[in-house]
This record gives sequence, C-alpha cells and structure tokens, in this order.
Amino acid sequence: MAKALKIFIILILLLSVGAVYLATTLFGKREAMKGRTQKLETAVADISSSLSKADEPYIHALDVTIDRNRLMAFDNMDNEIGKVKTLAGERFRELGTTYADLKKTTEDLEESRAELAQLRGEIERARQQIVQLNTTITERNADIARQRDQIESVEREKAGLQIQIDDLNNEIAKRDDELQDQRDKVLTLEQTISDMEAQLADGTVRPLPKGLYGHVVLVNKDWNFVILDIGSKAGLVQNAEMLVHRGDKLVGKIRISGVTRDLAIADVRSDWEQMQIRKGDFVAVQ
Repeated sequence: MAKALKIFIILILLLSVGAVYLATTLFGKREAMKGRTQKLETAVADISSSLSKADEPYIHALDVTIDRNRLMAFDNMDNEIGKVKTLAGERFRELGTTYADLKKTTEDLEESRAELAQLRGEIERARQQIVQLNTTITERNADIARQRDQIESVEREKAGLQIQIDDLNNEIAKRDDELQDQRDKVLTLEQTISDMEAQLADGTVRPLPKGLYGHVVLVNKDWNFVILDIGSKAGLVQNAEMLVHRGDKLVGKIRISGVTRDLAIADVRSDWEQMQIRKGDFVAVQ
C-alpha cells in the first residue's frame, strides 16, 4: 500500500511539474499572442488613419474613422475591420482611377511626342525651304540688280541714240535745205538753158579755152545729167564737150546743155561712159 501511495505521489508530483511547465509555456505564448494582437491592432489603426487622411492637392480625406477600443474588442472588431476594408477599397478605386488617368496621360504623352517629332520634322523641312527661298531671293535680287544695270545701260544707249537721231534729223533738215537750193539752181539752169537754146538753135559744138577744168557737184542718175561748178565766167559755153576724170582714169564724156555765170548742166554721153560718174570727179577740155 505504501508502495502504491508512493507511486501515486510521484505521479502527482510529475503532473504538477508538467502542469506548471505547461502553464508557464501557455502564459508565454499568451503574452506573445497578446503582443502580436496589439501590434496588429496598432498597425490596422495606423493604416486606417493613413488611408483616411488627406494629402492635398492630390489625395482628399475620407470620412471614415476607426475606433481603437472597438477594434480591440472581439465583438466589435469586425465592424472596424470592415471600415478598414472600405478605406482600402476606396483608395484602391482611386488608385485604379489614377492608374487609368496615368495610362491615358502616358498615351497622350506618346501621341504628343509623336506629334512633336512630326512637327519638328515639318519645322526642319520649313527651315530648309526658308533657306532655299532665301537663296532664291538672293539670286533673284542679283538678277534684278543685273537687269537694272542692263536697263540703265540701255537707257544710256537710248539717250545716245536719241542724240544721234536728233543730229541726223538736223542733218536731214540741212540736206533738205541744200537740196531745195540745188533744185532752185536746177530750175534756174533749166531756164537759162531754155533761153540759150532759143539763142543757139544751130547746135554746133563750141570750142573751149585751153586749160579749162571744173568739178562735178551733183549727179542725177535718173535723168543722166550732172552739174558742174564752172560757168560762162570761166569761158564755158553751151554744146561744148568735156572729158570726166577720176584721178588718172577716164570716167566718160559730157556735153554742156546749159550754162550760167558760175554753174553748168551737162548731159552724160552714154557711149563714152567708162564707169559711173560721181560727185567730186573733175572735168577738163578734151
């Protein structure tokens, strides 16, 4: 009996030791669990506070408040955790909206970059066109300057030609006056010839003084006559014949058909004509 009691006491002692050990172990775990629970409660409260507070200008405040005491109470903690879920969901929704906006902004930015690159290309092409246009303008200005120089040169030539034209017009007017004078002289000679023909109707060739000579001052090719610068004052008479020379060459022969004091008119003998009589040829007694 004593032996059984001894065994029973030892068993009780062992159970007591085990109970004490188990109690000690469970108390330690309880304290650790309580500490973890408190940390989780504090973390949840801090997270809910961070989720609900504002950070202007981009994050606005949410009208949700977490009660720490209710969060620590087992019966009420579900409600408070639901509020945290609500806060997290709202912030997640805002984050999704922000992400969508950011994505759209990124796409718009890419489009803007593409448009900017295209615009830069167009600007570069426009700049090249401007350079080309400036080069063309410079060339055109140079052409205009050359054309202006040419115009000025033409204007100067025109002014010079106008002066020459004026001089020629003056010379023509002078020649017209001289021609009119010659015509008047011809008319006078014709009248004289007519008078002399009436006086010398016999038509005989008159002898001329030796050494008599003169010059042709006018040639009429149409009527084949010439006018000489000698007349009756020098001894020239009507119907006399004279040879026409040019230098040492014989040009032809003429027959005096009219005489005045200082001039004479003579017909050209076609049968004696060696070459065309010209103004300045001299005549002499044959």
